[in-house]
Amino acid sequence: MNNLNDSKMKKLIQELDQIDLPKETLQVARNKGLQQFRLAKRKKRNTYTTACGVTILLLLFVTCIRIFPTFAQAVEKIPGFAPLVEMIGYDKGVKDVLKQDYYETLNVTENKNDLKFTLLGTIADESGIVLFYQLEAPYDISKLYTKEVKVLQNGKALENISTEYGWSDRRNTKIIKSKIEIVSKDSISYKNPKFTLNILFDGAKQTKFSIPFTLKHKIEPTKTYVVNKKIAVDGQNIYLKKLNISPLRAEVQLVSDKNNTQQILRIGSIKLIDEKGEKWGNIVNGTIGFGSLSDGKASLLIQSNYFRKPKKLTLVLDKIEALPKGEEYIVVDFRKKEIIQKPTSNKFIYSIISPDTLEVNDRTKDTNTINQFFSYAIDQNNEKIYLESASGTQTEDGIKTTYTFEKNNMKNPVRIYFDSYPHYLNGKIEVNIPIK
Repeated sequence: MNNLNDSKMKKLIQELDQIDLPKETLQVARNKGLQQFRLAKRKKRNTYTTACGVTILLLLFVTCIRIFPTFAQAVEKIPGFAPLVEMIGYDKGVKDVLKQDYYETLNVTENKNDLKFTLLGTIADESGIVLFYQLEAPYDISKLYTKEVKVLQNGKALENISTEYGWSDRRNTKIIKSKIEIVSKDSISYKNPKFTLNILFDGAKQTKFSIPFTLKHKIEPTKTYVVNKKIAVDGQNIYLKKLNISPLRAEVQLVSDKNNTQQILRIGSIKLIDEKGEKWGNIVNGTIGFGSLSDGKASLLIQSNYFRKPKKLTLVLDKIEALPKGEEYIVVDFRKKEIIQKPTSNKFIYSIISPDTLEVNDRTKDTNTINQFFSYAIDQNNEKIYLESASGTQTEDGIKTTYTFEKNNMKNPVRIYFDSYPHYLNGKIEVNIPIK
């Protein structure tokens, strides 16, 4: 954010002055911001005035956003800040990114079909890229939707990535502020920092923008902590291979022991804790990992403490879901509309509602979110049948989720494997991370 010049800063401060907040609210935030700023070390004294203004402003944002929801709603109205406000609300690592001036302003604009697309800025590291943008028109664009997103480097689309995009608010609007979040399974190279964003919007007419952008900021390298420890919990073994920490997120690499008597499915709670007891936890909104422990190995993503210098780090894995091997799937005959096998500790009600669709009614008392329990099946020909769609609704007596599978020559009966199931191992894992 060091691209905020004097005129932009003045305009931003003027817009902030128009936000109606209780004086005591601003005073608390201002005191917190100033206190943190006084503790920060400034490397260049000749940039004191600008650095002071920008840093205090960002600290005010960060503090107010996390403590006062009304302030967050007000700041969201300032062009370019809404997606950042959203991220700070659910990812404390982004707070450190802003404080360390790791956000890079781009401001690249293209106009087509009376639409104005502005690529506002980015946060980039070896684990992925977050792109913030604004879309404007002189007419209502609430019915537009994002049909396709690709990020190219050297003219070639980035591979082995997960891409999150779109927006949920469908109220009438002439301005949309959103973000594109790319998470890479492999390390992204920035030897060539030139990229192109291709984004296609669909509505009354299709509009495709192709926005070239070049990253100029230094990309901070990933910190890697090699652990290579075998941990036993409830008689089951998990190998913790590595902990990779990048500015945007941290990655925990795990392998399950093939000799385990239980099939480990999902780890519901992951925390990284420093010597002061401060915690960095699960990714709340976005990609949560790659691979699956049910397939043997997984990379799980958590919030990042990259810009901290802890003296001690402890990784805690809790709420470890598992089922006895041989019970980690249900057996279904869609043609006969029969449920042939289900786990001994069954907690769901299953209904076959079409030749390729299964409905699951989750009535567990701790249910308050819609979870996806399945992703694929294996038929009698040993062919993998992928999940085509999943949708859930909350009802008075639980959550009903429908799963539709690819029907192509499906040979019944089929085994539908659990990705997640509310049955847990006793105990949790705590591992001290070796810090060099």
